[in-house]
Amino acid sequence: SYYYDHWLRYWMLGGPSLPTRVGEKWRSESRQGNRERYVDLLTSVFRDSARLLTPDATVYVRTDRREFTRQTTSDALHAAFPDHHMQTVESPYTRHTQTALFGDKEMKPGEVDLVLTKSSNSAQPHADGASAAAV
Repeated sequence: SYYYDHWLRYWMLGGPSLPTRVGEKWRSESRQGNRERYVDLLTSVFRDSARLLTPDATVYVRTDRREFTRQTTSDALHAAFPDHHMQTVESPYTRHTQTALFGDKEMKPGEVDLVLTKSSNSAQPHADGASAAAV
């Protein structure tokens, strides 16, 4: 599950000190089964992060290359950091991932790094061609 796989991150944010498989809020939503909740999660995390960071902070996010996750992450970042320029760096997998340990030998699409830096000009284009002012 997403929660179980990322328990250390949750612990750093105030969650339990050890991973658990039951009783956690994210257990039933752990595989992005509810896209609307996933969009809300990313939007709120990045929005709250923007409030904590200095206005000129550089933001580095690694996300899945599959279209829905990549686009959702990009959209949430643009909304939270409208005055930042986004650069994308493709990171395809060259070997099997940890899911191979559980019998899934199929190659995965890999990840993409989204790096946001403060734009010196708010009209500077984002990686997708949209201007920061239009986001």
